[in-house]
Amino acid sequence: MVYDGADGHCSVVEDFLPPGNGGNVMITSRNIGLKRIGLSKNSMEIHGMEDEDAISLLLKSAMLDDMDNDIYNLAQQLVLQLAGIPLAIDQAGAYMHSCGCSINGYLELYARYKNEFMRNTPGFEGASDYGISTYGTWEISMKKMEDVAAKDSSQESVGAQSAIKLLRIFAFLDHANVPQELFKNAVENYIKRHIEENAYYSSSLSLLDDKAIFKGKDGGWDKLQFLHGIQVLLSFSFVRSHNHLYSMPLLVNAWGRNCIPKAELTDHYYEARALLSCSIDIDWSTDNYEFCRSLAPHIRSIFLHGLELKLNSKYYDDEYERFAFVFDRAGSWDEEEQLLHVGVHQRKTRLGSNHVDTLTSMANLASTYCRQGRWDEAEKLEMDVKMQEKQSLDQTTQIL
Repeated sequence: MVYDGADGHCSVVEDFLPPGNGGNVMITSRNIGLKRIGLSKNSMEIHGMEDEDAISLLLKSAMLDDMDNDIYNLAQQLVLQLAGIPLAIDQAGAYMHSCGCSINGYLELYARYKNEFMRNTPGFEGASDYGISTYGTWEISMKKMEDVAAKDSSQESVGAQSAIKLLRIFAFLDHANVPQELFKNAVENYIKRHIEENAYYSSSLSLLDDKAIFKGKDGGWDKLQFLHGIQVLLSFSFVRSHNHLYSMPLLVNAWGRNCIPKAELTDHYYEARALLSCSIDIDWSTDNYEFCRSLAPHIRSIFLHGLELKLNSKYYDDEYERFAFVFDRAGSWDEEEQLLHVGVHQRKTRLGSNHVDTLTSMANLASTYCRQGRWDEAEKLEMDVKMQEKQSLDQTTQIL
């Protein structure tokens, strides 16, 4: 007996299992909770097709020659971008066949029109007559989450609300290895910074609230609500979990941005960026290297998505300072330098050349020059800092 696509509640399968030990039962589902019906050793997680199988499906769907090395190599590039998702691969092949498009031509079009291709391929039915596009399939799941989220204040509804919120955060981060620690630290730093930073002139902290960061009624991180959201995303195969790290297929990551209403896109982008920034505590005395290294790809990703979406880049002083700190800890000094340059310029413009925060950022930039081996530039900048400090001290002395 085969239960194919049993994505609902466990009872859908449990109530119809045949009695006794005879025969074999196979269940395919996105709901990992169904593992408990049988022994875990008889379960297998499948995240995407193996390269050879994926290439074979693409070439068969597009009716292309699988013996041509050039075609094979291009097919390998395409299935990598499609994250080995069978429906997406079949959809791409169907488009190439129906339009007489080469793989190279499709790759060029896909780079520009990814969202349009994955949402709607004219005449697409697929090898199994499924009849729904890749994005269309995920949009059905999204509609289910939204319907549950709108119902009431039950645990199921709260879980769906958390899942939608998390999906819109993950969409702007790198698709791989989002640490759970990011969310825990964000709450702790949010509370601490509200106490300490009463007059921060350009802070993204104002973009966050208790709900956005999963702050609980007890004042700490609401881990239970967070995990309810993760559980829902896992049940729809939107994310994978391993050792408190969360990943999603690259194509799901792109769809996550595309399904946010355009009117809300900018707000969600800056909220995700503020959350990422708030997870960072600038503490040079702590061994936080591993955490910072884990955040570096997400900082790169969030700035890249801002450029791709052509969003007006807003400057928040605390973000640039914290992101520069991460790149310093990660040993990415060229990226740190770029952020510090922006920070120095903004602080000079808004606070003045002799303000203590401006001088701090200049000193940090000089230290970065040293790590890059740019000794002359470091020396010149350090001399500028000393000169500004002396001028400030002289002015203070005159006033006294």
